[in-house]
Amino acid sequence: MKKILVILLIILLMGTVAFGQEFNPPVKGEKAMLFGFSGLGFLGVLEYQGGFGYKMYLSNSLALRMALMLNYNNTKFPYIEAPNVIGEDGYDKTFGIGTEIAFEIHKGGGRIDPYLGLGGGFFRTTTEIANPATAATGGTIVQPTLKNQLGGNAGMNFNAFFLLGMEYYITDNLSLAGEYHFGFDYTAALTEVFDNGTTATETIGGSSIGFGITSSGLLTLAIYR
Repeated sequence: MKKILVILLIILLMGTVAFGQEFNPPVKGEKAMLFGFSGLGFLGVLEYQGGFGYKMYLSNSLALRMALMLNYNNTKFPYIEAPNVIGEDGYDKTFGIGTEIAFEIHKGGGRIDPYLGLGGGFFRTTTEIANPATAATGGTIVQPTLKNQLGGNAGMNFNAFFLLGMEYYITDNLSLAGEYHFGFDYTAALTEVFDNGTTATETIGGSSIGFGITSSGLLTLAIYR
């Protein structure tokens, strides 16, 4: 509740500054960078949908919105060095990539701009972990690996939705928007692969489908140029 009050206060204050100024709504060819907005403070402006967001007006009332999500992490676990011992460091790797595309149909004409549309997104994450492994000098290092551990972060997600939102233009170049989604969401685990160094064992994971109404939980801050 406190965060909502802060955001409303920001809109009120900035709207007061813009009051009386001529408003020029976006037109065909206008472009914007998109950010998640959670309020004032150092971390108030966040990545959009976990990545990079971009918006372009294809006509005076139709906008194309795109997001690219990318995540990579590689944590090393050094093996313990000792005389006459060779080894391989352990690791924990995560790689995720995804995208979201949506079309917005805007009513236009004022600072408060309702819109509707449709969109969809896809995201896929893979993981791989291995403990440090050692062997005597001249020996063979055997390092078991576990890819896409079930119950972990590995998996893929696909969603498609209708959207209904409201965008408020604080100035010609700055706006805040919030929206609801109604659609379906499909999530599936990737096949887990355990390799003990000689044999690989695969375990197939499950999947789930859901329908419902959701919101992003954050306002979208758009900076137009």
